[in-house]
Amino acid sequence: MVMAMNRQLQQFQKAYESDALETKVLGATPLELIVLLYEGAIEALQQAQQAIRTGNVPLKGALINKASDILEGLRAALNYEKGGDIARSLSDLYLFSKQKLTDAHRTNSEADVQAVVTVLDTLLGGWKHIAREQHLKEGAGAASHG
Repeated sequence: MVMAMNRQLQQFQKAYESDALETKVLGATPLELIVLLYEGAIEALQQAQQAIRTGNVPLKGALINKASDILEGLRAALNYEKGGDIARSLSDLYLFSKQKLTDAHRTNSEADVQAVVTVLDTLLGGWKHIAREQHLKEGAGAASHG
């Protein structure tokens, strides 16, 4: 009885998290979507590190693949005309990170996963700053037009 209830609570929690994420995504600006993608990749990699520690190879693989897919999506979305050198640098960082993840998957290296987490966490800080600045600018613009 208790186990069935715990399973139900876990299902409710998953449904809530899924709905909450969907609400965040649907209401997000392009910059906020980038932040959500970075956060998703970092979370997957932190879980992959735990899977490496516990020897859960299938879960490790799935989580590393998830993060790698996010990185490829971010790379594919780069606008090289508008972004210039910054877009090229981001592309290089994403490719470096994907290679590190390939190595980590092959060798079960937590250090390689952590190297990517560190890169993404640093970039995430920059994207959050840009998103805050844009939000403040838009708020100031709306206040001056109101």
